[in-house]
Amino acid sequence: MAKKQRHAFTLIELLVVIAIIAVLIALLLPAVQQAREAARRTQCKNNVKQLGLAIHNYLDVHSVFPPGAATYGKNPGAGASGYSLILPYLDQTNVYNQLDFNLRDMYNPASQPAGGTIIPVFICPTSSASATYNYANNGAWYDRFAMTDYALISGSDDPRGSSLKTGCAFCPLMCTGVFCYTAQWGGAAKISIKDLTDGSSNVFGVGEFSGYTKGQKPRAAQGRGDDGIPWILAEDYDTQYCTRGVTVPPNSRWFYNSDMSDGNPSNVTGRLSDSALHSQHTGGIHVLLMDGGVRFISDNIDLQTFKNLADKADGATVGEF
Repeated sequence: MAKKQRHAFTLIELLVVIAIIAVLIALLLPAVQQAREAARRTQCKNNVKQLGLAIHNYLDVHSVFPPGAATYGKNPGAGASGYSLILPYLDQTNVYNQLDFNLRDMYNPASQPAGGTIIPVFICPTSSASATYNYANNGAWYDRFAMTDYALISGSDDPRGSSLKTGCAFCPLMCTGVFCYTAQWGGAAKISIKDLTDGSSNVFGVGEFSGYTKGQKPRAAQGRGDDGIPWILAEDYDTQYCTRGVTVPPNSRWFYNSDMSDGNPSNVTGRLSDSALHSQHTGGIHVLLMDGGVRFISDNIDLQTFKNLADKADGATVGEF
């Protein structure tokens, strides 16, 4: 009896099968990537929500919001950020207990062990930037400070504006928002819920600052990392740390004068900065409204509306956003 002959795939059939598989992968891969980004974006939103709960727990205990930054004496870079004060309400009491607020200077090697702790709720999972400072990128102790992808909002202007315009680096700083910078611990701004006369649902206090900086984008002149936010550090007159003002729309990138005294982007000094608030999410950023809600703000939001939302008591009517 004749044996039944078996036929193998021809080369053309094999190539067709491979092409079909490649097309299916090409169709499925974007969907998989979108699903992953949707999950990361949801986690980011949850991070902002957790920060809001911690801030309101602090408010319940102290009857005021934490200061955006609180420092000693005449060195605005020497203090602690508002995030340092809410650590116990983020289940980070062990890290909080490692901080020595009597150092009078958190920018100190003694603060690095605690300040180098990466706090998951401070990190946006979409951000591709390093979770540590890497400012000098030479292994120095300050390079190991851990970062935050979320900024506390001081209002609708650069909080250093009045100081810079008067040429006084250590003058009292501007604050029209919820989280104010102060030059002395004892003089910390005591802002409570009653001070939000615009309504807590019309004021935001936390916004994303993630993805582009944190020591990975060098300054053109100095060759150093630019404008990251170590969660432990207060603001100083040269680099804004955890306290930020709203000056441009979300996800804007522009050159600015190195002292920002006039905010004129035409005065280029070779330093490229991202806008006050930005993210790697497509189309916008997450913000925390002071009623505890979290909103995704579009890149296309009207700048004046965005600035009005950053102020706690400007009396402006805020429409849809």
